This record gives sequence, structure tokens and C-alpha cells, in this order.
Amino acid sequence: MVQEDVSIMQNTKNTKYRNQKKGFVITLVTLALVSLLLVFATALHNGYLSMERAIVDPQALMYTSFLFDSVAHDTNNIAGPEILITQTSGNAGIWISDSVPGENYSSKLSEYEDFLETTFANQAHATINADFSNMSSDSLVLTINENYVYRNNISTSEVFFSSNEESTDAMAYYINITVLKIREELAGFTFDPDGDMNVTVRYTDYNGTYEESGTVYSNQINTFQADYADGEYMELNAGSKNSKYGTLWIQATENTTASFSYYVVLPAQEEDDKINYKYNATLDYVQGKISMNRAIGK
Repeated sequence: MVQEDVSIMQNTKNTKYRNQKKGFVITLVTLALVSLLLVFATALHNGYLSMERAIVDPQALMYTSFLFDSVAHDTNNIAGPEILITQTSGNAGIWISDSVPGENYSSKLSEYEDFLETTFANQAHATINADFSNMSSDSLVLTINENYVYRNNISTSEVFFSSNEESTDAMAYYINITVLKIREELAGFTFDPDGDMNVTVRYTDYNGTYEESGTVYSNQINTFQADYADGEYMELNAGSKNSKYGTLWIQATENTTASFSYYVVLPAQEEDDKINYKYNATLDYVQGKISMNRAIGK
């Protein structure tokens, strides 16, 4: 009887030990699974953050690019000129509308610069530095496609379209000019049928409208001039000016305002080149890790 009791006690002890051993193994497995789950969750979270950064950063860059385009649009609305650029496989064209003498936009540009650097920067939680100082003088300069230059010089009452190279290689100019004065005399272009550049002019004043069209040599001085009853005048030159060929130059005396538009036909640009323009002004934008600095333009 005693032997049976001892045997029962021994079996109970062995069973308890085996149960403890199983419980220890289960605990180890559970801890291992929890650790794996924590590692997996951490990796998943880090992956989510990486994916979030990959999504957010391009969005921020897109917003920044949109901002620069918006500033270029606003600057053009303030200072002009009206400009339209076309491009086909055969040729490129630039249409510009403005007046001579131009207007000094220094105060308006200064107000806009202050708005960007304070009000807008605070709302965007960004640091913005705009520099319109080179546009606040007496001359508005627009660089087009890094090759062509449009300049409206307020102090000398003249407009100049030329190239940074020797010639614009312009094939044709279509020009409209309006002067609200009484004309006393008009001297048109002297055309040459062998010329290499076509020029079409539509000129209007209080006397009526005068039109002419023909070809001139792009490397020669070709002049169109209107004289007015008050002793003032407006002069147009298509061809050679300041040692640049294929240019367009318009000048009016101090008390004469000439509103004009012209379309110049140019050689086709490189297939992958998009014709753009920029002012002699810059914008520096910093927001977090996003930083961009470039000339204002489109």
C-alpha cells in the first residue's frame, strides 16, 4: 500500500515537471512570436514613412514649381510685355505687345516683392527672397530662349528686339503700330525684291491707316518714320542695329506714345527645346528640405 502511494506521488511529480517544461517552451515561443511581430511592425512603419516621403516630396516639388510659374505670371501682369510663343516643326514665332515709352513699374514690383517675402512666406511657412532690383531701373529686359533679347528702355524711349548672337535669323516681321497724333509726313521702307527678310507694317494714327509689305536685307539699316504736327516723331528700324542683324527697333520722342505689337518668324528650334522667357529677376524659396533658386520666367 505504501509502495503504491510512493509510485503515485512519483508519477504526479513527473507529470508536474513535464507540464512546467511545456509551459516554459510555450512562453519562449510566444516571446519569439511577439518579437517577430514587433520587428515586422517596425519595418512596416518605416516602409510606410519611406513611402509617405516618396509621395510628399514630389508633391512639395510640384507645388514649388507651380509657385514659380505663378510668380512669373504675376510679374508679367505687372510689368509686361504681353507675350505669346509658338513653335512648330517648321519655325518658331514670338508675338509681343507693348508701348514705347514704357512705364516704370518700380513701385508695383517693390510692393509685390514685399508681399512675397512677408505675407505669402508666412502663410506658406517658408523663407522667400525675391529680387526685382534689376527690373526696377529704367529698362525692362526679357531673355527669350537664352538667345533672343527684348528690351524696353524707358529713359531713351526705345524698344529693341535682337539676339545674343550676330543675328536673330528672323525670316519675317509683322508689325502693328498706333500713335494717337496728327501725322505731317510718312516715309516708308525702301524694299528690295532680293532681300532676305520680309517686313509687313500696319501703321495707324489720326490721319488713318497705312499698310505696306516687302523684303529688306537683314544686315542693312531699313527705316520707317512718321513725323507729327507737334514736331515729334516715331521711327521704326528692321534689319541692322547696333551691329546686330535681323533686329527690330522702335523709338518715339518724349511726348509720343506708340502702342505696338509684332510677330517675328524665327528658325525652328531644337526638337526637345521649349522656348521660354525670363526676367532679370530671381526668386529664392526654402521650405523644410525643399530649396529652389532661379530666374523668374516661364
